[in-house]
Formats: sequence, structure tokens, C-alpha cells
Amino acid sequence: MQLAGLQAQVYLGDCKAGTGPSALEPYSNVEAYLPIRIARTRPHQQWVPILAQAHKQYGTGKSDLVSKVWYLSCVMQYPLYGTTMFPVMYRGYWLYGKFVCITIELELVDKG
Repeated sequence: MQLAGLQAQVYLGDCKAGTGPSALEPYSNVEAYLPIRIARTRPHQQWVPILAQAHKQYGTGKSDLVSKVWYLSCVMQYPLYGTTMFPVMYRGYWLYGKFVCITIELELVDKG
């Protein structure tokens, strides 16, 4: 939700005070803030106030640049950050199935 709140801050600026349907309308495009895998875990209309709260909690008061830096600093902690993923079909004899994802990551080593 922190990532969604920061993304809303970049898209919308500071959270507008107010209640009612018009105040929640900017959050109605749930897929703009959440991956489909997560968005499908609840009905669409339940996400809208949650996104508004995340925007208020994590984004309000931060500039566009600060929001982007916070977003990137959060994402960089993910184990697969910076990897390139390739869907492949395995044609061998293991039991895991034939559709796998291969990731490639470049690790820079300081030789100084």
C-alpha cells in the first residue's frame, strides 16, 4: 500500500480533503495503482477507499521527486529488482512442469 500511496502522490499531487464519491473518484482506476494479482483479491469498490487512505498516509506532503525516490528505495529491496525475466519452455524430464521463468542479473564488482 505504501507503493500505491506514493504512486498516487506522483499522479495526483497532495491528497484533496473531502468526503463522498467525488473525493474517491481519482482512485477508481485501481489497476493504475495495484498489480492485477493483488487487485483481484478484493472487489474493486473496496480498493478505492483503501487507495485514498494510502495516498493520504504515505504520499501527502511529499514532492514529486521525493515520492519517486521513496518508491524506488522501497522497490530496490525486492530480491528480483534489476533482473530481466524470460519465460521459457523446458523440454527435459523434471517434474516441475515445462513453463519456467529464467532471470538474469548483472552484478557489478568493484575491482578497486
